[in-house]
Amino acid sequence: MPAAYNTTERYRELENRLSECRGRINILEEKLLGSPVSLSVAEFDRLLDEYRAEQVRLVHLEQEQDGNSTPVKTAAAKERWRKQNRDRRKKLHY
Repeated sequence: MPAAYNTTERYRELENRLSECRGRINILEEKLLGSPVSLSVAEFDRLLDEYRAEQVRLVHLEQEQDGNSTPVKTAAAKERWRKQNRDRRKKLHY
């Protein structure tokens, strides 16, 4: 049987990974915008690829964090289920 899932630990892990990712993005931005003349074309392309990969990673981490922080059952969803259940009870079942 797997160990219990600790959400606070996961939140801390996500926060750490987000801050690391933001730090790498800042470093890459400084390298790209600092002095593009000194960079070769291949090096510039490699840095752009790394920058884009970090941005995608950041978006995925933020989406995971948002998904974990939003409640699963919102008030609108609960009301929608209640209405659906009322409608089902009103129908005639043969």
